[in-house]
Formats: sequence, C-alpha cells, structure tokens
Amino acid sequence: AARENLLLLGMDGKQIEVIINGVLPVRSCEVGEVDATRAKWGLERSHFVVGMPARLEHYKGQETVIRAAARCKSVAPDMRFLLLGDGSQLDRYRALAQSLGAGDTVIFTGFIEDMAPYYALMDVNVNASFGTETSSLSLSEGMSAGVPAIASDYGGNPRMVTPGENG
Repeated sequence: AARENLLLLGMDGKQIEVIINGVLPVRSCEVGEVDATRAKWGLERSHFVVGMPARLEHYKGQETVIRAAARCKSVAPDMRFLLLGDGSQLDRYRALAQSLGAGDTVIFTGFIEDMAPYYALMDVNVNASFGTETSSLSLSEGMSAGVPAIASDYGGNPRMVTPGENG
C-alpha cells in the first residue's frame, strides 16, 4: 500500500523497495492474568470482546466502531468493545459513545504497555482505518496471538487479512 501511494505521488518505482513490517509474537498468558485483566474492566467470560488497539485519531476509524457498538447493543447485549489506546479524539469518542447509549458497551482503556492479556481475551481484533494504514502492527500482533481480524478494505489491510483464514 505504501508503494502504491508513492507511485501515485509520482515516485519512480525503481527507487522503491518494500519491506513488510514485522512484529515479535505476542507472549502467552496464564489464565489468572487474563482473568485479572477481564476483572479490571468488568468483563465476564460470557462477553464477546471486540478489541481495537489503535491511537484514538479520526483516520483510525473508532467512530465507525463506536456506532457499530451502539447498533449491536440491542441485538447482542453481551458484546463489549475495547478501544485500547489514547489520542486527540478521546473526549469526543467518549461523548459519542454516551450520546449513542453505548457508554456501558464501549470501554476506553487508554494506552496499554503490555497487550498480551488483551489479545488473549479478545474474540476479534478490529482495524477500521481509512487514511493511513499500510500494514497494521496491531493486526500482525493479533494474528500472532491467533485472534481473528475484521479490517477495513483500505491500504495494506486486504493484503494482511484473508477472509475465512485469519479474518
């Protein structure tokens, strides 16, 4: 996706070398650590957890996810949406979740240093970017932990997520 962007800007393709981002595998967690993380955020084992690790910025797409959470609330009351990160849109997104009646469904965790227990409790890892994604580190990390992905059809996401295989 970055190569395509550079070509569209007029760069000579012979001057571009693509090196795919890599990540270290997410470490395994003991059940007690995952349970403690669930308890910290009021998550029950019966909750279906949608996680979205990303900076809280407009182009990352959290607004779409918050609107989806509000729509899901009546048909899937056991779903919880974890927005893992911090950024300039935090107050706006909190207000949006409240105004849509999803304040108890959308959980804002702030920046998380160690994502391992969060990937371990996620049922699905979401990426809703629409403005800057070339290859998502959070998708790669989630995949290393075996978490299926739901991703926007933008940038490098379609090259990372294969329907029916990993998302």
